[in-house]
Amino acid sequence: MIDNVIYLDLETTGLYKDRDEIIELGAVKIVDGEVHEYHQLVNPSIDHIPLVILDLCKGLKEEDLRKSPSFDEIKDSFLEFIGDYPLICHNARFEKGFLEAKLGWLNNIFLDSLELFVIFKPHFPQHNLNHLIQNYLGEDREEEHRALEDALDTRRAVEKLMGDLCLLDADLLEKAMRYMEGTTWNWLPYLKNIPISPLRHTSERAVSHNWEEPTAHGLGDLGLDDMGYILRDQERWRKHLPSYEFKEHQLDIAQSIIDVFEGEQALFLEAPTGSGKTLPYLAAAFLWSHFMDEKVFISTNTKNLQQQIQEEMPKIAGALGLENFRVSDLKGISNYACRSKIDDEVGVKPRNLDEALAKLFLYCWSMRTSSGELQDISYWFRMNNKYMNSLSKRVHCRKENCAGDGCEQRDLCFY
Repeated sequence: MIDNVIYLDLETTGLYKDRDEIIELGAVKIVDGEVHEYHQLVNPSIDHIPLVILDLCKGLKEEDLRKSPSFDEIKDSFLEFIGDYPLICHNARFEKGFLEAKLGWLNNIFLDSLELFVIFKPHFPQHNLNHLIQNYLGEDREEEHRALEDALDTRRAVEKLMGDLCLLDADLLEKAMRYMEGTTWNWLPYLKNIPISPLRHTSERAVSHNWEEPTAHGLGDLGLDDMGYILRDQERWRKHLPSYEFKEHQLDIAQSIIDVFEGEQALFLEAPTGSGKTLPYLAAAFLWSHFMDEKVFISTNTKNLQQQIQEEMPKIAGALGLENFRVSDLKGISNYACRSKIDDEVGVKPRNLDEALAKLFLYCWSMRTSSGELQDISYWFRMNNKYMNSLSKRVHCRKENCAGDGCEQRDLCFY
């Protein structure tokens, strides 16, 4: 689906193109289906190579770098290899900045695979190469942080994404083709070459967020009176919380919460930070909801604590052996995007390429997010598109202009 391009990656002594230097180049060139690889270590002119860089780049040794040619000595062979082919990089601004600092202006078109993933997989919690390797390519390994290996992984991730756009995400691809038609978006010619499969999957807008955990031990004949036995079963807990150790005061907390639930009473409890309050009250809440078939509401003072609880819930439910627990994460109305406002914004013709990309991203995000919380919008995209922040502010849900039951999007409303 994508040919006559080069996947490129650099390793450097740091993040700043003005004072750091390139220490490794790796590239994979695909020309008429044939694959050619390029790999070169580079001896930097700086006296000290940070240890954190050598630790990060697997297998890279300073003595190997010191034996290697300087960038000036290899630049001609590098330029000959890349020619005038388009360069695909994961976060292309980084590679482009370092190369132009060394070579001056480059005529090559840069294509950012990170941008492509952020737009078409906006619901992913992260889009860095390490996350894609483990959670998209499904491999039990980490990013190598080596130039050639990372270029190869970028190619594999992009080619899988192209396959998804052909089948699973064909609806987003068709929207992107119509919306970006006539713009100078570098990815547009390549996306036009993707054939839409007749077996395409047409997805509807996401309306809910559920998670499921496989049963661990299960509860069997256990009941609310068996809280002590459940919390003392360290094997049960360590499968989900490896550092778990039974603590008597956690049992006291959990049992106290069960008691006040049964007596329809109130309990005021105070304990120091780090003493482990969250686990017992969540365990008690899960068990009470399970055995009594009742909803339990947990209200927090901060969004950070709310997020912490969200992260702990699947682990605790898994340890308890509870399947298919349904959890709703509720926030104030201004935290959510309004679908009607998104449709209105996308319907207004963008003034330039960056605004078009921002609106395309917002549309794709609204189709794929299950929460609709604006804080979930990619931080990278916010930082790299000057229209995103102002656009996200314009699509906030607000009570004063909410149509409520009269809204055409009522059944799909994130809030």
